[in-house]
Amino acid sequence: TIQLPSGKQIEYVIDGRNRRVGKKVNGQLVQGFLYQGSLNPVVELDGNGNVVSRFVYGSKDNIPDYKLKNVNTYRILSDHLGSPRRVVDINEGSIVQRMDYDAFGNVVFDSNPGFQPFGFAGGIYDLSTQLTRFGARDYDAQTGRWTAKDPILFDGKDTNLYGYVLNDPVNFIDPLGLKYLDCVADCIRENRFDLLATLGTLATALGGVRLPKTEKEKRKAVTGIKKKVSDKTTRFSRLGMKITKKWGTKNPYARYASKGVRGIGRGILPLLAFEGFYDIGTIGRCLFVCDNC
Repeated sequence: TIQLPSGKQIEYVIDGRNRRVGKKVNGQLVQGFLYQGSLNPVVELDGNGNVVSRFVYGSKDNIPDYKLKNVNTYRILSDHLGSPRRVVDINEGSIVQRMDYDAFGNVVFDSNPGFQPFGFAGGIYDLSTQLTRFGARDYDAQTGRWTAKDPILFDGKDTNLYGYVLNDPVNFIDPLGLKYLDCVADCIRENRFDLLATLGTLATALGGVRLPKTEKEKRKAVTGIKKKVSDKTTRFSRLGMKITKKWGTKNPYARYASKGVRGIGRGILPLLAFEGFYDIGTIGRCLFVCDNC
C-alpha cells in the first residue's frame, strides 16, 4: 500500500504471475487488466469489471499498436524502447495524446493524462504514484531504481539489485523486471533479413531440405574463399538431380521442377551477398536509432 501526501491510499492487485491485474484507491477497486501471456494487457477494465479498452499487439512485444475503445480505433506510436509517444485517432488523423520523457522515463509532458495506461518502455504507468510496472517489479523513474530488489538476485547481471538496466535506460529495457535486454540487439532481431530461414522454409516445402547449402559452402560463399560454387555442391542442386533421376528427363513436369530447384541454388550466392549488405545496413540503422532516441 502506498500512502500519498493527500492521504489517498493506493494498492495494487498482483496475481500469482506477478502481473498487475488491478488497482485500488482507498480500498475500492478502480481499474483492472486482463492479460495475454505474461506481459501483454489486452483488456482494460473499470472497477466493476466493465471493458474500458482493448489492445492489439503487432510490431512490438511490450507495447500494443492499437487501442480499441467503443467504436473508435487509436494507433499507438512508440519509440525504440516501446514508450508511447503519440496516440492518433485513425478516423480523424488527429493526435489525441502526446507523451515526452526524460532519459530515465520521467514523464515531462502528457497532453492527455490517463488516456491509455502505458508509459515508459511499454510498462503500465500509474498517474497517481508515477510508478511503472514491468513484469515482476515496479520502476520509479524519479529515482531511476526499482522499488524492490531483483527476484532472481545476481542472475540479473547487475551488482545493484535495485538498479534499472545498468543505468542505461536509453539502450536497454527490462519488460520482465528481471534482466535487461539490449535495444540494439532487439532492433536487429526485428529488422534483419534472414535469408537462410526464408530459403530453409522454401526448401522444406519442396522436399525436406533444411538449408540451401552446407555450413562449409556458406562460409566459402560469404568469405570469397570459393568464388564459384558448382550447381552440384548445393543441396538444391542435389534435390534437382534426385527429381531428374527419379522421374526421368522425358517427364516435362519433372524437368521443369528440376530446373526450378537448381535455379534456386544458382541464385543463392547473390542473395547471400544481398543479405550481408542488408544486415550491415540494419546494424548501422539500429545503432543510430538506439543512440539518438
